[in-house]
Amino acid sequence: MENHSAVEPPGAGTDRDAESHRSPLEYAAENWDAPIIVTTSVQFLESLFASSPSRCRKLHNVARSVVILDEVQTLPTHLLSPVLNVFRELQKNYGVTFVFSSATQPAFRRSSALPDGFDEHEITEIAPDPPRLFTTLARVRYSRPAADGKLSWPEMAERLASSPRCLCVVNVRKHAFELWQAMVLILRDGEDRASLFHLSSAMCAQHRLDVLAEIRSRLDPSNPRPCRVVSTQLVEAGVDLDFPIVYRALGPLDSIVQAAGRCNREGRLHDASGRKVLGEVVVFKPAEDGMPRGVYHTATGLTAGILSREKMLETLSADPAVFSDYFGQLHALVPTDHERSGTSSIQHDRGNLRFRQVAAKAHVIEQDTRAIVVSYEKGGERIEDVRRRQWLGYEDYRRLQRYMVNLRDRDFRKMLELRLIEPLLKNIDLFVLLPNCYHPQPGMIVDNRPSEDFVV
Repeated sequence: MENHSAVEPPGAGTDRDAESHRSPLEYAAENWDAPIIVTTSVQFLESLFASSPSRCRKLHNVARSVVILDEVQTLPTHLLSPVLNVFRELQKNYGVTFVFSSATQPAFRRSSALPDGFDEHEITEIAPDPPRLFTTLARVRYSRPAADGKLSWPEMAERLASSPRCLCVVNVRKHAFELWQAMVLILRDGEDRASLFHLSSAMCAQHRLDVLAEIRSRLDPSNPRPCRVVSTQLVEAGVDLDFPIVYRALGPLDSIVQAAGRCNREGRLHDASGRKVLGEVVVFKPAEDGMPRGVYHTATGLTAGILSREKMLETLSADPAVFSDYFGQLHALVPTDHERSGTSSIQHDRGNLRFRQVAAKAHVIEQDTRAIVVSYEKGGERIEDVRRRQWLGYEDYRRLQRYMVNLRDRDFRKMLELRLIEPLLKNIDLFVLLPNCYHPQPGMIVDNRPSEDFVV
């Protein structure tokens, strides 16, 4: 059974009038009553710390199970201490086995910076001889474009335009949009323009799926075609793409290596003589400022220092110990529990049985966004269908999820003031983006429309 929390349906967990019409899957999701559950780390972790019966009811089925955490390096650093403490409790007293899977294994061992980490005897390495495995499976080489590694968006656009198949991963949506615009100015020919793709969370889920399908079609080794992709970090985990060259803006070390997983992924690259060659991952520093705040910013600064060491770029492909050192330093620099001035930590609240306070603090993602519906493809039809019936049901909400985009609160208020969003229905707290604010390529536009929209 698939169970995730991309958007909470209206009235979920309450005594709805339509309670008698809930499907068996809704009950199964509430209880995790299935032999195999596929869920997200957000759903799993927040359920562990929830305080309401409806959110906690599923936890009895976690006992005596195997929990596989893929891309475990993405566990939220600000919750790491309480999360590892709960994992130990579940393993020790409830028969749960945890499998941590990642190409960039984080350091979860006990230390002064991570007092709730695991002792040596609590962790078993599954992969045989990890250093030899890293060397054997090396598929890329890392480089920097210049002494300081800085590139402007026009310079980066020129590099991407000169490569028929390439990927560039940047840190924020604004940078992805600006680089995509710079590419538009260079790729004027029809076929060249058709080879350019943009991916970011400014696009709804269905839009991203459609673009990824076209990208995979162009990367098909049986019929390869030009394919140039500008993306945010959303391609770094769980997205099966294979490019001969990948550019990655300077960011956290694990993000750089995850982006490298989209380069020569299948090991198919060969030179003219038929010998296998390595893919190329270029780490650059954008000339334009802009970086997510908090842990991401701290991790990027730490990475810059690590990569400045002699021959460190060569070490990334061969030595897994680099990541243990990196995560160990990161945990010493950032809080690993909910720590705000004048408030108690999650561990302190748990020790004093303050369950509601724990649930309020244990959010994997900060609650500062609002989901809005966009008129991409069938999204517009679904909007009109709901408005024609003047009623929004549970299934309507589920169908609309793939046409939703998250807006930061400040952007939501800004667009509300500019009347660029409007309620889906009266007296329902769900808003719709005006059609002319959603572009068929970069998706939702908050500030600037692409320059091409003004060219006749």
